Amino acid sequence: RHNFVGSELVSYEEMNSEGFDGPISSSVMDYLPVNVAFGDEVVQGPWTTTTLGPYDTWAIAYGYTPGKTDAILARCGEPELRYLTDEDTQGPDPMARRFDHAQNPLDYVDAQLAIVEELRGRIIDEMVDDGESWSKARSGDLMTLSKHLGAVSIASNWIGGSTINRVKKGTEIDPIADIPADQQRRALAIVLDATTPDEAYGLTPELLRKMTVEKWFDGGGFRAAEIDPTFDVHNRIDGIQDTALTLILNPTTLNRMYDNEFRAVEGDDVLTIPETMEGVKAAVWTELDARPGGGRDGNDAYISSLRRNLQRSHLERLVSLSGGSGRFGPSKAAVASLSRQQLRELDEQIGEVLSRDGSRLDAYSRAHLSDAKAIIDRVLNADYVYN
Repeated sequence: RHNFVGSELVSYEEMNSEGFDGPISSSVMDYLPVNVAFGDEVVQGPWTTTTLGPYDTWAIAYGYTPGKTDAILARCGEPELRYLTDEDTQGPDPMARRFDHAQNPLDYVDAQLAIVEELRGRIIDEMVDDGESWSKARSGDLMTLSKHLGAVSIASNWIGGSTINRVKKGTEIDPIADIPADQQRRALAIVLDATTPDEAYGLTPELLRKMTVEKWFDGGGFRAAEIDPTFDVHNRIDGIQDTALTLILNPTTLNRMYDNEFRAVEGDDVLTIPETMEGVKAAVWTELDARPGGGRDGNDAYISSLRRNLQRSHLERLVSLSGGSGRFGPSKAAVASLSRQQLRELDEQIGEVLSRDGSRLDAYSRAHLSDAKAIIDRVLNADYVYN
């Protein structure tokens, strides 16, 4: 069967170093991406795992050894023999995923995001040759967006996760182990840094003016017949940013985090729901902590169109969460209280910005913040009906 923790055998740095020739997975039954090395200090290692890994040879030894296999089974607690399969991929262990990579997948994620940034900067000059259609620029950018979202998805699995070990009593490790809080914080920062700033997407006016489609009845061009030749930038980026918020603030992740807090020993460093929600709020509403310059207009709004859409999406989620949705199960009361607290804080912050700098804001930003404050005020002053 599949073993989806096989990819944790070797670090990204080790597999892409001089002289490395070993397997990069403990099992050929994991789904691995192509190992593309990227970075100043790395060399290209094996493109994929090329031989059986230690888990494979152990499983074969168990299956084909005549007589007693107690000595073989006694090795089940060894790290390189860890096993999680298809039914574990929806569980809390972030290593039990398809197409993640390396002992610490966040190193792989960093490399993937760096590759995406590098390739985006080369689309105009290197991807499209003279005489070729500029539709290749659009295809190239969409490929980078797909890689971008895939990397973010891998990182998000570590937020609120736990390590699961299939072990019996008598082994030295527990069946459930905490993922270090610093690793979870790193994952949270990756997701937010890679999705909330406009700069994360590398979409310049020069590139957007070239991202069109070709419409022909031959050569596969008919597939683009119903596609708008102008790139739907807001729709695309809104989708990625909404996905990022969902990856962090979904019921499964927050409920696991809530349980992780309770399971922790006194003095343990734990990533909590309040810290996570505050991190999201801080990344989404950075403009409230700065001072707008004067003389802005719609083309140079203080809060950009992408950021306004992101803030509205986050606000709508807080409004929904503040009602104590039943889908959240055990954490719903805590999440609802924290959401209402964040709404009160945003109400105060937005009110201060409008009062202090309202005359310096462009029309878009002023209307956006005024509307956001009106929504928050209605929510905080709403009547409750109990049945």
